[in-house]
Amino acid sequence: MANKVAKAKHRSKSNFGDFVFSPLALFLAVVACMGGTAFISYKLGDAALEGVVQPPSNPMEQFVIPPTDGEKAKDESDSGAKFKPVNIQQVAKETRGYIKKQQKMPKGEANSTNADQAETDTEKKS
Repeated sequence: MANKVAKAKHRSKSNFGDFVFSPLALFLAVVACMGGTAFISYKLGDAALEGVVQPPSNPMEQFVIPPTDGEKAKDESDSGAKFKPVNIQQVAKETRGYIKKQQKMPKGEANSTNADQAETDTEKKS
């Protein structure tokens, strides 16, 4: 019976190796599982996005005026359209005329003709 008590005391005594290596082994197992999960997730996501591409055009391209043959860049590169600044005097003149026209109209008619005028102005510029 004394022999059993001595073995029980020996088993209950914790070793430094058990104290260090058990958590270390658990930590390494968790890291390995995380790495495996990350790899599988990456492969699944890659397979899900296969064939998906970004739209080929920039939405702002619809507002750029393409250069004509005579307006190519001096370095002969096709870098896109040439920037043309807005003529501020022309815009100011059109705005003043529009405001004066609106001020001359009776208030009730201005709202109904605004929509018609905006549509015709847009059609003229297009």
